[in-house]
Amino acid sequence: MTERSQPILRQDVLLRARFWVLCFGLTIQASLLGVIAFLIHPSASTFILRYNAFFGVDLLGTWWQMYLVPAVCLVFFLGNIGIAEVMIRRQSYLPALVLILGASLVVLSEAIAMAALTFINS
Repeated sequence: MTERSQPILRQDVLLRARFWVLCFGLTIQASLLGVIAFLIHPSASTFILRYNAFFGVDLLGTWWQMYLVPAVCLVFFLGNIGIAEVMIRRQSYLPALVLILGASLVVLSEAIAMAALTFINS
């Protein structure tokens, strides 16, 4: 008889990774919303929503549209984490790992984008 080897990715490791990515992501989300609320005040003036290196400013909007980037990123982040949870329960560990890594990349790209937008607008 051959001995069955243990899988490289175990369920407990992925659940722990999902937990820490969820904590990290929600902390970053909350801090970004706090920074936006602190630096961007409601006003009648327009804000820069997108800046292109070749064309310069190519999208202007109102103050509340600054909150759309974190809202959309939160939806994608929670969606990735939720689908990863389903994949872990079905014992599809590699797709779950890819979704967890994708969720962390969504948060990191959001942090970079919001840092740039708040720096440009403040």
